[in-house]
Amino acid sequence: MILAHKLDDDPALTVETTVMGWSDEAGDLVAYRWEVLDGAKAVTFRTLPRGMHLAPGFNTASSSMPPVMDDARLVRVALAQHATARRMQYNMCIGGVMHVTEITADSVSQRIVGTYPDYDQHAEEFGCPNAEAVAAFRTQQEIN
Repeated sequence: MILAHKLDDDPALTVETTVMGWSDEAGDLVAYRWEVLDGAKAVTFRTLPRGMHLAPGFNTASSSMPPVMDDARLVRVALAQHATARRMQYNMCIGGVMHVTEITADSVSQRIVGTYPDYDQHAEEFGCPNAEAVAAFRTQQEIN
């Protein structure tokens, strides 16, 4: 369905979906990424190795990040990705709220680690389902 829309309505559209969770077949946690890149007529599917990953990626050129990274460094990397996408005029949806999602064999947790420079503009223009959590995060940042 996405591929048909892309081919018919917006051939320059890049679509990326990452799915993570438990696989009975693999007997382990797995992460998969489907991508339809600019100008592509097929879906690219790949298994992601264990570790940290930024999403969206730079057209499959992004490698996994170090397996352990503190929040401050992760925010710096995400801001660099945001700046690169803007500078290179990549058609990537990066902005708003930075979330870290951690998946283990027993749980899935998510937390806010930062906001992008355009968060306030995006929130005003489109609304933000995370507005209360962002306000609490910013208050906590001011206290620290």
